Amino acid sequence: MHIENHDAHVKNLDVQARKDKAFTENINTALNRDNNSHSSKLPNGYYHVNDRIFPRGTRRRRIYELALKAYRVLTNEGIRRLLTISKKYLFRKKILKVVAADFKPSPETLEKLREECHVFKYRPKISIILPVWNTDHRWLRSSIDSVINQVYDNWELCIADDKST
Repeated sequence: MHIENHDAHVKNLDVQARKDKAFTENINTALNRDNNSHSSKLPNGYYHVNDRIFPRGTRRRRIYELALKAYRVLTNEGIRRLLTISKKYLFRKKILKVVAADFKPSPETLEKLREECHVFKYRPKISIILPVWNTDHRWLRSSIDSVINQVYDNWELCIADDKST
């Protein structure tokens, strides 16, 4: 009796193994069919179109990427987390503008700093190298003025031009 139960159990396992093999083959067939379909090639085309609509390095691309980040936070972490992050992001931008405005020194402060620079024990010469090539005059003038208006006066400006027209 014991051997008969064992034989029946082996037959059941063999039937189950055949069913599992058939199921696996069906899945592999379906996967191969999907891999050769047009829809599986969609992601590559999507990225190509995406780069055309939102070229890399543009403001439009930055806004698109920011929107994607917001969507990911919203779906993964919820509306509260999105609002918290958005508030911090917007507040940081405002703070940077306020800080930049607050740290603009007055002409008196600049003069005082210039006088202090003259009494430094060690006054190294600072060399500023400015490479240019067909640079717009207003940007070149702005760069030169920025160096001239520095508080520290022991500097040299080296402008390197590479055959500009």
